[in-house]
Amino acid sequence: MDFDHKYPLGSRLRSDKITSLKDGYSHSTNIISKATCAQEKATEASLRCVWVMAKHRKPFTDADMVKQCMVTTAETLFAEKKDVVEAFRQLPLSDTTAIRRAEIMAQDVFKQLSEKLKTGKFSIAVDESCDIRDTAQLAMYVRFFDGEKFVEDLLSLIPHNNRTTGEDLFNSVQTFLSNEGFDVNQIVSITTDGAPAMIGTHRGLVKRLQDLNPNLISYHCAIHQTALCAKLSDEYSNVMSMVIKLVNFLRSKSALQHRQFKSFLSEVSADYDDLLVHNDIRWLSRGQVLRRLWEIRVHVEEYLHTIPGKRAEELYTFLRDAASMSILAFLVDLTGHLNDFNLKLQGRNHNVVDLHNSVASFKNKLSLFKSDLETGGMLHFPTLISCRDTADVHQMTSSLDRLLQNFQHRFQEFESVKDVFLFVKNPFVVQANGTWCDQAKASFPDVEKAKLQLELIDLQSDEVLKMRHTETTCETFWTTLVLDSKYPHLRKVAFNILTMFGSTYVCESAFSTMNNIKSRNRSVLTDNHLCNCLRLALTELTPNFKALVHQRTCHFSH
Repeated sequence: MDFDHKYPLGSRLRSDKITSLKDGYSHSTNIISKATCAQEKATEASLRCVWVMAKHRKPFTDADMVKQCMVTTAETLFAEKKDVVEAFRQLPLSDTTAIRRAEIMAQDVFKQLSEKLKTGKFSIAVDESCDIRDTAQLAMYVRFFDGEKFVEDLLSLIPHNNRTTGEDLFNSVQTFLSNEGFDVNQIVSITTDGAPAMIGTHRGLVKRLQDLNPNLISYHCAIHQTALCAKLSDEYSNVMSMVIKLVNFLRSKSALQHRQFKSFLSEVSADYDDLLVHNDIRWLSRGQVLRRLWEIRVHVEEYLHTIPGKRAEELYTFLRDAASMSILAFLVDLTGHLNDFNLKLQGRNHNVVDLHNSVASFKNKLSLFKSDLETGGMLHFPTLISCRDTADVHQMTSSLDRLLQNFQHRFQEFESVKDVFLFVKNPFVVQANGTWCDQAKASFPDVEKAKLQLELIDLQSDEVLKMRHTETTCETFWTTLVLDSKYPHLRKVAFNILTMFGSTYVCESAFSTMNNIKSRNRSVLTDNHLCNCLRLALTELTPNFKALVHQRTCHFSH
C-alpha cells in the first residue's frame, strides 16, 4: 500500500522505479554470478593442481609452495593485470585443503570403478607388505573388461595393525567386498604371492574365498615362482656367499676403505666406480651384483692384494681360485638369462596367457642351454667361455637340469589349462573336440561344452576373422572382432582367461609407490588418506572435475 501511494499505478514515476529495481536486481545477480563462477574456477583449479601432485607422488605439504610459485609467476608475467594475480592469490591450496581435495577425487574415481565392476566378472591380485611405519598393508588390484579394453586398477589398500593370518586377511577382504556391494561369485580368479596366509590349506585367504565361490581359480605369482625355482645349490650358494662377503667387506667395513676402493677404481680407469650391494628382495639384484663383480674382478683382485689382514687374503684367494671363478662365470650367464626372463614377466597389463607363453618359452630355452653346455659350444654362455678349461660342465648341466625340473614342478598348474590358453591365443589351431574344451569346462563349469564346439567351428570357418587374427593382438581380436551375438560362449571363456593376473607385479609396484608417498607425507597422512593418494597415483581413470565442483557449489548453497 505504501508503494502504491508513493508510486501511483500507471504513473511515470512508478515505471521508472520498477526499472530501477530491475536494474539493481540484475546488477546484484551479475555480481553474485561472477563471484560464484570465479569460486568454481578456483575450486576446479585447486582440484586439478592436487590431481597433478598426486599423479607425480608429490607431498601435499608442497601445495603452498606450488601456490607461491604460481603467484610469483603471475606477478612477473601479468604485472599490469591485478585481477589475474589476485585470482592466483585466492586459489585454495594448503596441505589440509590438498588432502581434502584428494579424498574427494579418490571417492569419485572409486565410484567410477565400482560402477564398472558391478556389471560383470573380474579377477584380483592380492599381496601383503609392511609400509615404512611397519603397518601391514593388504593391496588388492582388479583386472576387468570395461567395455572397450581390459583394465587394471587399484581396488583397495587395507591396513592391518595386528595379525595378518589367513583368517584376518579373509575377514578384511570379505568386509570390504560386502560393504562396497561386490559379490564374491563375480571373482574369476585370484593371484597371490604364495605365502601361507594366502594359500593355507584350511584357513588361507584363497581357501576361505573358495568356500564362498567354489569356482574361484587360484594362481601363484609367476615372478615369485621364478625366484623360488632359481634357488642355488650348495656349491653355487657358497660362491654367492663369498661374493656377498667380498662386496660387504669393500663397501661396508668402513667408510674410509670404501672411499679408498672407489678412488682406486677411478685411478685404474675401471669400467665402473663401485660394486653393487646384493638385496635378496629385489628380483634382479643377484644377477646385477655378479655381472658387476665379474667385469671389474681384475681391479678388485689388485686392490685386495694391497690390503693387509686375513679377510682380505681370504677374498683375494677366492678371486684367484680357478674353480670358483668358473662357477662365478657360469652364474653370471645363468642369472643374466633369468633376469631377461624376469623382465618379460614384469610390467602392467600382462595377461596370464602372455606370462604362460613366456614361461613355456624359457623352459625350452633351459633345454637349449643344457644342450649348449653338453656339446661344448657355449653360445649362450659367453662369460663361461673364458673359463672353459676349468669349468665342471657336468655339474653345470646337472644344475640346469634341476632348474628345469623346478620350473616344470612349480608351473604345473598351467598344464591343466595350457590348451585353453592356446585357444585364447589362437583359436584357429585347436580342434573343436580337442582337450581345450574339456579344460575350459573344468575351469568354468557354467559354460556349455557342446555350444563351445559348435561356435568354434563357425569361427574357424570365417575367413575374414582368420585373416584379421594375424593382424591384431589377442585382446583386440576377442574384444572387437569376435561378436558376442555370434560367439557368446567362446567370448565368455576368452574373457574369463584374459581377466586373470599372471603375477602380483602390480601389487609390488603399488607398495613401492605407497612407501614413496608415505615417506613424503609422514606428518599429514592417515591410512585412509594413504589409500586415497595411492589410488590417485595409480589409477587410469580421471575424476569428473566439473561434477565435483558442481556438487561442492550445491553443498555450500544449501
